[in-house]
Amino acid sequence: GLQVIKPEFQKMDINKDSFVTPEEMQAYQAQKFNDLDKDSNGAIDANELAADKTKMLENSDKNADSKLTQDETSSQFKDYFNQMDTNKDNKISEAKYTDYWKLIHRF
Repeated sequence: GLQVIKPEFQKMDINKDSFVTPEEMQAYQAQKFNDLDKDSNGAIDANELAADKTKMLENSDKNADSKLTQDETSSQFKDYFNQMDTNKDNKISEAKYTDYWKLIHRF
């Protein structure tokens, strides 16, 4: 629910200006990938993915091989950013971020 989403936004907002830029989102994605990739083999498998309570990476497996690569998750986060950035100002407010997740996951 939103108790997961708001803290995620705050973690992404590295410079604490209340907006997330594409660079901040990609930095967050890289960190999240490394946190989930417990065996550090450069891929997140189904067991490792289960630890992702935010469900942010679940749509990343573009080639459906049941493994997520850094490229796949990076591409997914770019998609998220573009979908959230409705007015195309290259930044996302907390409201845009939470509205998006409420819409997608019906929180």
